[in-house]
Amino acid sequence: MKLSKLFLICFFHFYTVSLVGQMPDLQLNLRFNFVLQRYEVFALPDATQTSFFWGPSQISILTPSSVPDDAFNITFLAGGAWTDNSRVYAPQVDPTHDYHGIGSLGAPTILVANVEKLLFFFTLPGGGCVSGLRLFVNGFDPNSSAPGMGGGDFSNTIFAIVPGVPEGYETYVGNYNNGGTSCSALPLELLSLFAITQDNIVLLKWYTTLESNISHFEIQRSETGFDFSSISNVPSLNKEDNKYLVSDSTVVANGYYYYRLKIVERDSSVSYSPVVVASVGDIPNVRVFPNPVVNSMQVEFYSLSERDIPFQVTDISGKLIKTGSLNCIQGNNKFNVDFADSPNGVYFLKVFIDARLQMVKKIIKHS
Repeated sequence: MKLSKLFLICFFHFYTVSLVGQMPDLQLNLRFNFVLQRYEVFALPDATQTSFFWGPSQISILTPSSVPDDAFNITFLAGGAWTDNSRVYAPQVDPTHDYHGIGSLGAPTILVANVEKLLFFFTLPGGGCVSGLRLFVNGFDPNSSAPGMGGGDFSNTIFAIVPGVPEGYETYVGNYNNGGTSCSALPLELLSLFAITQDNIVLLKWYTTLESNISHFEIQRSETGFDFSSISNVPSLNKEDNKYLVSDSTVVANGYYYYRLKIVERDSSVSYSPVVVASVGDIPNVRVFPNPVVNSMQVEFYSLSERDIPFQVTDISGKLIKTGSLNCIQGNNKFNVDFADSPNGVYFLKVFIDARLQMVKKIIKHS
């Protein structure tokens, strides 16, 4: 499914804004709401942007092939009018799954850094809950030419325009907590979970109600958003209303840290909270444009100090395409990265600080 972006460029000439803000990157999440008995799709931005024009986009979802062969019943809330307009059932390459491509032509959307935005919710044909739904993984799940996919262009892609970037850019960077939905409800109601940075220490706060037979919480941390390890345990209060506060002083300056709660019941059953993210230290807010790029891409960011910042460009398979170092001054920095000799495709710009990967930007090259 290929969505035209022409209408978006035309619309932008009439859509004026006064504030030049950041270029948020978005991660996606799919989960089942036990109270409302529906599946919900969220976007998590890494920056605030009140003038974010959500453009032509697609979110692809896999279901077990046992789900009836029909379209989802979708109610859209943000990012435009989402419809289930591309479907393949039990393809030869993966007969255990059905594929649904949910598309939208977009709409103006307000994003707040590290606050999930509910895009749409849906029910399955016939209703009910089926475990094992998940989001499509670009570069891993079958492409359009795989046997039985019928040329269907299944992928996750979100095109956006923000003030100062009229040519637009690809803002989707990945999924979080994408291990498959569960039909087992959490043994508590998690009202909120926050990660706040103060003086290079991350404070984790969470509030629960209706705790029942909870043994403890494991605080889990990741530097990538994918591979989590436990850093501490907190006994459950098991009261009607509960407040928790934990500090993580083991973080290193100049990094992003992702946190989640592993909720452990007394019978050893486990479940997981959504993921929250905190930034620590001097992390440059990297802006790249144009994206998609034709020949040359400009990299802009602000640095608090003079330093060398290494970078890499890899293709979607992880192959290293080019490497270099940005010789930064204190203040605003601008650099050009040449893509003229690179074939069309998807690339990733990776920025390192103190030998640690700190920033990944998805780049689209086309002629």
